[in-house]
Amino acid sequence: MITDDEIIKKRKNLGKEKHSLDPLYNILKTERQDGVSAEFIVETIMKMKGVKGPLSIKMAETHIGDDPRFRFAGGVCRLKEAPRGAELFNAPSYCAVDIETTGLSPKNDAIIEIAAVKIVDNQLCGTFSKLVNPGVPISEEITKINGITNAMVENASPIDEVMPEFLDFLGDSVFVAHNAAFDISFINEALYRKYYQKMINPIICTLKLAKMLYPNFESHSLGSVAQKLKISMTAHHRALSDADACAKMLVNFLKVIKSGANKN
Repeated sequence: MITDDEIIKKRKNLGKEKHSLDPLYNILKTERQDGVSAEFIVETIMKMKGVKGPLSIKMAETHIGDDPRFRFAGGVCRLKEAPRGAELFNAPSYCAVDIETTGLSPKNDAIIEIAAVKIVDNQLCGTFSKLVNPGVPISEEITKINGITNAMVENASPIDEVMPEFLDFLGDSVFVAHNAAFDISFINEALYRKYYQKMINPIICTLKLAKMLYPNFESHSLGSVAQKLKISMTAHHRALSDADACAKMLVNFLKVIKSGANKN
């Protein structure tokens, strides 16, 4: 298991200190879209006077760390542009994600399982899967849906411990999920409670893509689309099985998009 110290070394601004970069993000988004200098960051964001030249560049670069919102080059910091269109569908890597929860409300319910499957060059090349102790009882209704019991999560780590490992696996990949808004809402809630931030990776929703590419399907649920595309699911409503199906679905969709032909 990766320790907190190791994760923090890899993600320099993971934690409350990341919140200090929000003013920089807002300035770049609303006032200084052409970018700001390292000296501006040191003086205005870090509140240190009189630091100039190479030292200001080193200090600003260290302060920004690996925050994926920013692009720092030549002593100038700018916002990274989210990939769009063709660029989004030709990304270096994708990460298909699925979560299981105690209910439907990100404010009142909690994640009990999170899984992800990495995709590079149309190949599934890595998995992440963790049960999560929600800190509250799992109802019988939820257990009937996904088979996850209170006993199964009793000794599991809480989301505060699981989330850094998940973020490390996700990296800069495009976040992919079926009905992505649902998964994102729970992940963002957990991130904000602990780290005062939200996930900013580019997002692809395979539910929306399925509706666009296969409009004649009677249902666009994950199980229905997987069945139509002959994608096997070993355990529907378990996070890793659903993430695996979502990943294979995305590979199919990317091929259809690049071929320019819808197969209804």
